[in-house]
Amino acid sequence: MTIICAMHDTRTGHTVIGSNVGALSGATRIPLSTTTWLTRNGRALGVAGQHRQFEILRHHADELLGEALDPFALSGRIRNLFRDYDIYGSNRPNDAQSTFGITMILALSDSVWDFDGTLAPCRIDNDTVWARGSGMHFALGAGFACAAADPVIRVETAIDAARHFDVDCPGDRHVEILPKARRAIIA
Repeated sequence: MTIICAMHDTRTGHTVIGSNVGALSGATRIPLSTTTWLTRNGRALGVAGQHRQFEILRHHADELLGEALDPFALSGRIRNLFRDYDIYGSNRPNDAQSTFGITMILALSDSVWDFDGTLAPCRIDNDTVWARGSGMHFALGAGFACAAADPVIRVETAIDAARHFDVDCPGDRHVEILPKARRAIIA
């Protein structure tokens, strides 16, 4: 699996994202040259879980992370997209609690949103490190423990804790800061 982390820091106005760069196939470590974050238009969608679902999202990233982005609408678009590929979440097409084999984090210039296995969005409090993936609990603990640190250091520490203690989070660490939202200039 993987570790994905994000936080929006109100002090700096930055949203920081990060992950490990690597994957597993069974017990074999697969070297990757990319993260499981899809970034477009100053927005990022991090994916933890089944690789097939990630590849589908990557293929459709431009349309999913387009200009008008509402987390609840995004959830519906992803559900419909998965159904187009015969992914119904635990093979129960009418079960509202079925899982789709992934969890996600949506990082925007002003907020962070969690998507659980049912693709239900939930806004994460600002100034809180959030994580998903097999190393989630290690990352959340580390992010909390260094709450006084700079936001980049907090996300780096969270990822490193997951990489160190969870054998399913292989590879190097990747961290980036999303561009701040542009303010419209009124003439």
